[in-house]
Amino acid sequence: MPRLETFIYIGLTLGAVYYLRAFLRAQRQLSGTVFGLEREAVYAQRGVALSMLLVIVFFASALYVFLNIVMPALAPDIGNRPRPTPAFAVTLVSSPGPVLAPARTLSPDQLTSIKLGTPLPTATEAIPSGIGCPNPQVTITAPVAGAAVAGPVEVKGTASIPDFAFYKFELNGPGTEGNWRTLFTASAPVSDGVLGNWDASIYAPGSYLFRLVVYDAAGHTPAPCVIPITIVAIP
Repeated sequence: MPRLETFIYIGLTLGAVYYLRAFLRAQRQLSGTVFGLEREAVYAQRGVALSMLLVIVFFASALYVFLNIVMPALAPDIGNRPRPTPAFAVTLVSSPGPVLAPARTLSPDQLTSIKLGTPLPTATEAIPSGIGCPNPQVTITAPVAGAAVAGPVEVKGTASIPDFAFYKFELNGPGTEGNWRTLFTASAPVSDGVLGNWDASIYAPGSYLFRLVVYDAAGHTPAPCVIPITIVAIP
């Protein structure tokens, strides 16, 4: 999409230059034209050139507004659909849960002798499904997973897929009522650089999921990059 946009702007620029020269040429001819019919023909040429200039300017303005304002706003918000798994198993680490059994120390032999209906979750299974960055073209390198953030947050990483259209940051946690909330949107691809900034101070402290979503020109998106973070209050 960016390459096609560039070619369109080049074509519009060449057209604008052509009709601007035609307009100026007709303007010069008017000063040296005496006969009525000839002046009418020159007036017509000048009117056509001016009309085409206005059409080109209007089309270029409409194209810019569509690609940079309308298209990002109308892209499907895939992140607002509910996930099949809970988004906040990570909050169990920082928030005390209900006591399920009396506090008691068991020996390894006693632990192995207990037969459970389902296996105990491992440390890997405690992480909600969907967390991670499976696509190297959609990655977050800063902040890192599990980081504590406060105030202005600079996000670094990569957002560059074939037929790129735009990308956005989203946040899900206590301060967003459990929904994915868009924090930042940009329409230029980035490779291993600064993706943008957002302000963590406007959200309640707690455990959140933060993700990077990249869209192509058709409105499709590969697997997003999702990391857990903790927003802390500024002292």
